[in-house]
Amino acid sequence: MYKLFILKLLSNKSDIGIGLFKFFLKPVALFLLVNNPLKINNDFFAIHNGSGQETAFGKQKNLVESVYEKERQLKSKQAQLDITRQQSEKYQADLQRLNAKVQALNKELNQAKTQAATENVKEELDKTLEAKSKLEQETKSAQAKEAMLREEILSLNALADKTRLEAENAKQEVATLRNREKQLAAQVDELKQRLDRSMAPVLVVSKPLNGTKIESPNTLLHFIAVDDKGISKVDVSLNGNPVKIEHKRGLKIVPTDGIFSKKIDIVEKLQLKKGQNIIKISVADADGISQEEIINITRVKARGDIWAIVIGINQYQNTRNLKYAVNDAQAFKDYLKDYVGIPDERIFYLANQEATKSKIESLLGTTIKRKASQDDTVIIFYAGHGAVEPDPSNLDGDGFEKYLLPHDANLEDLYSTSISMNDIRTIFTRISADRLIFIADTCYSGASGGRTMMATKTRANLSDKFYERISRGKGRVIISSCSANEISKEDDNLKHGVFSYYMLEGLKGRADQDGDGIITVSELFSYISRKVPEASAQDQHPVKKGETEGELVIGRVKSVSYTHLRAHET
Repeated sequence: MYKLFILKLLSNKSDIGIGLFKFFLKPVALFLLVNNPLKINNDFFAIHNGSGQETAFGKQKNLVESVYEKERQLKSKQAQLDITRQQSEKYQADLQRLNAKVQALNKELNQAKTQAATENVKEELDKTLEAKSKLEQETKSAQAKEAMLREEILSLNALADKTRLEAENAKQEVATLRNREKQLAAQVDELKQRLDRSMAPVLVVSKPLNGTKIESPNTLLHFIAVDDKGISKVDVSLNGNPVKIEHKRGLKIVPTDGIFSKKIDIVEKLQLKKGQNIIKISVADADGISQEEIINITRVKARGDIWAIVIGINQYQNTRNLKYAVNDAQAFKDYLKDYVGIPDERIFYLANQEATKSKIESLLGTTIKRKASQDDTVIIFYAGHGAVEPDPSNLDGDGFEKYLLPHDANLEDLYSTSISMNDIRTIFTRISADRLIFIADTCYSGASGGRTMMATKTRANLSDKFYERISRGKGRVIISSCSANEISKEDDNLKHGVFSYYMLEGLKGRADQDGDGIITVSELFSYISRKVPEASAQDQHPVKKGETEGELVIGRVKSVSYTHLRAHET
């Protein structure tokens, strides 16, 4: 039982197991094995198995377990502290944005030329101040929690130090007992050698997980091996065939000055066959003691096809034109074709005069409804104007209906000439595909500039609720270029919308956080959430809404096959 406890401690991913082993666990383990009646003759136990020994061994075992638990608690509190600190930093960033908005509104209030305009600005200012006050309270709460966690960590550190001291004292007590057992030195040495031989390297495989089913012909293999004496050999095989290890960190198969690396970190891409695949990993230390892991994964049939609808409108019949919406749409279409590998017959592209209300609705509501099956994925990209008009019956609680403006839209009659977001919601329910991603580089604030129109001569004060309502339903994700009351900007230097430019940069590889060549929705949104605010002077913050089962893949770098994109949901 004691040996199992020792081995369990050494299997910990961190260095704690190795550290405890080097510090005082080997002597303890040695004496625990000495006290094993299966290893030592009856004469020894008749003389040396007294109550004092049992007390010392039991005390040190309990202290070792206590140190392990304190370290575990410290890691947990540190993780909580990191999360709380990140939340606090986010709140502070949001406060900065609200402060800037308050300043802008105060300026706008001072410049207002009519009573009506003044009242509108005052109303928005009051709401902004209320939001700011709430956020300040949340920031204080997060900071208080952060301070509390820091105190708890300090207390745990002190308690852990005390426990380590007690463990050291217990170690000395055990050492005293060893001095009284000189007649057993030969047997102790033999058991020590046996124990050393049994301590194989610690091998941890993080990816892929055993028993995983994937649709991709490729998978990323990631494992870490740790040994106190150093790793001298690494072997990886796939379905019985050796795998050449190229992507390694800290690997010294040929030792420097007789010393091997104590920790190695391996990342390798493997190409799978259809059906069952067996990955075998073996590592050995400087003494030749090895550890082995076998991972079974199954490559299953891909879910289905990807269908894409790409719309970009610069030229409008009845309202102000845009500069770069068509550039955005064309670049996104090219990405889907060249990087993802979607064939032309599954990409539907509408630009300028082609992007009329009737054609857009027919394409979304009829063509894709008929062609996309349940196992398929549908990607919709729209770059163009948005607009709002007052609607007291609107379900979002903000009193405005939101519209996408086709080429033939009329601002004086949005209801019959534009596509409402309620219509988009209905279209989403008509499409049977399990996965639908809607990307919109547009905005609905009603303010001047960017990709929004003041159809009602009134700036809208919108809630974010409508994003949640439109994306309602599992497998439906909406990524919008900005929040409800912001402007979606175009940039003359980039020759694109700011959002579209950085979205495409992320999809081509910059958003690939784990380096597996696959871009998930989460990875993409994490990237654009950093880059777009930076590029827009904090005036534009992308929004993601929707619910999925597992990670939803949206893109890839060119080195990864199209098949991997067609599901990769875990």
